[in-house]
Amino acid sequence: MSLTPVTDRKAGGFGRLVAAEVRLALRGQPWWWYVIAVMLAGAPVVTLVTTGPAENSLTPFRRVVLPLTFVWPIFVWSAMGARTVTHRLTALVLASKYPIRQLIAEWIAGVLVAISLSSGVLILFLATGQIGTLIGFASGVLFAPSLAIAAGIWTRSSTLFEILYLVLWYIGPLNGGVVVDFVGSTTQSIEMGVPFVFVALSIVLLGMAIIRRKREVA
Repeated sequence: MSLTPVTDRKAGGFGRLVAAEVRLALRGQPWWWYVIAVMLAGAPVVTLVTTGPAENSLTPFRRVVLPLTFVWPIFVWSAMGARTVTHRLTALVLASKYPIRQLIAEWIAGVLVAISLSSGVLILFLATGQIGTLIGFASGVLFAPSLAIAAGIWTRSSTLFEILYLVLWYIGPLNGGVVVDFVGSTTQSIEMGVPFVFVALSIVLLGMAIIRRKREVA
């Protein structure tokens, strides 16, 4: 009897890992969560199709729908970084061949969730020629997952992220506090370059999460 030798399966492995992390992130959400998520993503597209790329239709989406799309997945993001502790999988993950890759896949999953919910607003911005708002979009999809995974892996809890992110979101995107308007819901925040600051901060936060994971492995 001959046995097939074990091979290191790398082809498509990272993609499968990201897909698995997306499923883990979304697992357990009630059906109405998905309904509202689809509405947030679809409403801008429906408006674009029915009214055309009129700039006067942009304001309510920029000031209301855009902020909502970046708070609706908060409990999806809040599990990031702390999920292995919550489900007592830390030892298993750290003993795996690529523990850093798992962390990056988890972060990418959070980014993909953000992109999915805000994709309709992105399409509306592009159709109306609001190219300057793209940096706000990039900041939004990067900052929340980066803060979540850094706070989660360092504190081993979702509490810090939930409190800090809600405060920043309430002051900035929702109420137009320019200095913390990381999604660019106001023209002033984009002119001041606030989203650029949060993009840079997102990179720092992701780096902090990777450093923590490396310390755990060591």
